[in-house]
Amino acid sequence: TSSIGNIRIDISKIKSIKAITPGNMKDGKYWYKSPVVNHYFITPSAIPLKKGETYFQNSFLLYNSFQAGISKNFSCSGGVFIPLAAFISPNFMYRINDWLHIGASGALAVITEEHPVWLGFAQCTFGNRNGHLSVGGGYGFTTVQQHYYVDITTKVEVGLITVNAMKRFSPRYALVTENWFTPDEGIKVFTGGLRVMGEKNTWDFGLATISISRKIVTNTFSLGPLTFVSYMRNL
Repeated sequence: TSSIGNIRIDISKIKSIKAITPGNMKDGKYWYKSPVVNHYFITPSAIPLKKGETYFQNSFLLYNSFQAGISKNFSCSGGVFIPLAAFISPNFMYRINDWLHIGASGALAVITEEHPVWLGFAQCTFGNRNGHLSVGGGYGFTTVQQHYYVDITTKVEVGLITVNAMKRFSPRYALVTENWFTPDEGIKVFTGGLRVMGEKNTWDFGLATISISRKIVTNTFSLGPLTFVSYMRNL
């Protein structure tokens, strides 16, 4: 080094060698990169994954999903909710500058014995990979078959607004919140929790409240607070 001269190290004592980015050193600690920092509990932000970055997510052994970076601005996510539904979602994400990203996504979900659900979504993300706020809006629709004296098929349309945030306050820990609601208050989902990150493995521990109006289901109901645990693995 420039201050203490040459340092000799016995190669047999070296267990591993990792390349680190000087800008990721803060207060003597290395803030390792992880693809899950662009992700909230369920949905991604508009910060794009790098090509080849991939992670897998599992919640309660029932919800299994992945997201993979295909190119600089495109990624694809998909998954299954055993045994009820499966979905796939292509994503376009674009960096305007260091603190502003925009994104657009489409999604198709297939639900057991029901008609498919279609969703289009766009959002803006303010911040960087270690702390960001996303505001987005979407439109989705499906058809519901009701059985009275005759079968009646009704189109159900839902406009969706999301406000999500993630703040990494140390190399291993971050706070996350993900919130969905519809303009007519048909659906409201509020979540918040703690993320514990490693270079390969990440755990989310959170609380959620859910309410759905009679416009979406037969009877109004609400649940919560509910606890949930989610696991993500960098591949």
